[in-house]
Order: sequence, then C-alpha cells, then structure tokens
Amino acid sequence: MDVYNEDTHKSENFSKIFKIVDRGVIKEAKCCIECGKVFVNRKKWKDNFKDVKFCSQKCKLNHKNS
Repeated sequence: MDVYNEDTHKSENFSKIFKIVDRGVIKEAKCCIECGKVFVNRKKWKDNFKDVKFCSQKCKLNHKNS
C-alpha cells in the first residue's frame, strides 16, 4: 500500500493536461494545485502551459504562504 504524500498526490493529479470543451471549442486544461479549480490554456501561457501550476496570482501567493 502506498503512503499518502500530499506533494506527490498533488503533482501527479494536478499537473496533467487534459482536453475540455469550452463553448464548442476543444481546449487544453489543468487543475490548480492550490484550489483545485479547472483552468484553461490562455494566450499568454501558450509557450509555457506545462509549467503553469496556479489559476491565479491569489492561489500562487496562498501556496507560498502555507
């Protein structure tokens, strides 16, 4: 049986890129590692979407403070 490790659990499940349908258009999406919200690829992330971990600056700051 595997030991639960929060960091491993989050990185495995939340860093995966998957496809969703948004208003009839198929888009890449991920889950925020802080709040779990699903967010889609944005124009400003087109070159580094694989490295994006948070849906917003607020989640990024909350993660640093916790």
